Amino acid sequence: MPHPDAWDADALRAKTRVYFDRAFQHTPEDVLFAFWCHVAIELLARAAIASINPALLAARKLNSLLYGLGVEDTDPAKVESLTCIEVYKLCQRLIPEFGNAELATCEEARSRRNAELHSAVAAFEYLPRGWLGRFFAACRVLAHQLGLELDDLIEADHATLLERLIDEDSESVRTAVREAIDAAKRRFAELSKLKRQRRVQAAGKRSDPLRLNGFSADAQTAQASSELPRALKDIPCPACKTPGPLRGEVVARNPVRIDQEGQLVETQVALPTLFTCPVCELQLGGVAELAVAGLADPVTLTDYPDPVEAFDVDLADYQDDYVKILADDYAYQDE
Repeated sequence: MPHPDAWDADALRAKTRVYFDRAFQHTPEDVLFAFWCHVAIELLARAAIASINPALLAARKLNSLLYGLGVEDTDPAKVESLTCIEVYKLCQRLIPEFGNAELATCEEARSRRNAELHSAVAAFEYLPRGWLGRFFAACRVLAHQLGLELDDLIEADHATLLERLIDEDSESVRTAVREAIDAAKRRFAELSKLKRQRRVQAAGKRSDPLRLNGFSADAQTAQASSELPRALKDIPCPACKTPGPLRGEVVARNPVRIDQEGQLVETQVALPTLFTCPVCELQLGGVAELAVAGLADPVTLTDYPDPVEAFDVDLADYQDDYVKILADDYAYQDE
C-alpha cells in the first residue's frame, strides 16, 4: 500500500525543524525570524494531525482522501490539503492540550502570514509585546502531540530561553488579570448607587444591534463599521457582576441548513477577544487574559438568513412567470 509521503508526520516534523533553524539564524527582532516561525507553526500543526492519521489532512475531495488513506499512489503535487484554519480546528478537537488560547495564537499567526504574503502590509514589523511566549507555548503543545519537546525542534539553548519566556508570559498574564479585577472592584465600591444606575443606562443606549440569537444583514453592516469586535453575548462582569458585552471574532462558519421547522439556519463559531464592563470599567483583552478569567470559551452564533440572499437568487429570473400566474388567477371578466 503506498504511503502518503506529502503528509508523513516525521517528514513534516523535519521540515518544521528546518524552518525553525532558518528563523534562529536571525535575532527575534528581525522580521525574517518572525516570518520563518509563522511558516513553521503551520507545518508543526499538520505534523501533529498527521501523527493521528495522515488522511485527516486531505481536503474533502475523493482523490485527496484516497491518497491520504494510502489507497491510491497519486502525485503529491496533485492532491489538496486541508486549509490552515481547518487544520487548527482539528487540533482543538483532537489534541487534548490544544485549547482556546492555542487556537487564538495559531489563528493570529495565520492572519499575519496571510497579510504578509497576500498584501502590501508589512505584517511582521510590529508584533505585539509577549508574542514569543504565547507563540511557542502553542508550539510546545503541538510538539507534545508528536512526543517531542521544544528542544527537539529548536537548538537546546534557544529552547531553554523560550521555555523561560513561556513561563514569564503566563505568570505576567495571570498577575495582570488579578490586578485588573481587584482595581475594578475598588472602583465599583467607590461608585454611588446613582452613578452605577446611570452607567448601566448609558451602556444600554450604546448596546450593539448584533446579538447571540439571530442577527440581520443590517445589523451585520452596522457592526462591521465599528472599530470594536462584534458583541457575542452579555455576561456578568468578573469584578462587579454587572452584565457587559463579551466581544469576539468569528473563526468558523457552518453551511446553511434547514431546521426541523423548515427555516434556513446558519451557525458560526466565535472566539471571545474582549470584555469591557460598562460600570466598573474592567477591560480584559485577548484570549490569554479572558482564559484566566474563565471567559474564553467559544460562542455559537445563530442566524436565520433570507433564502434569496443565502442562495443568491435573482428574482428577475422569476418575475415574468409570477406575473403570468397572477394574470391567470385574476383574469379580467367583462360584465
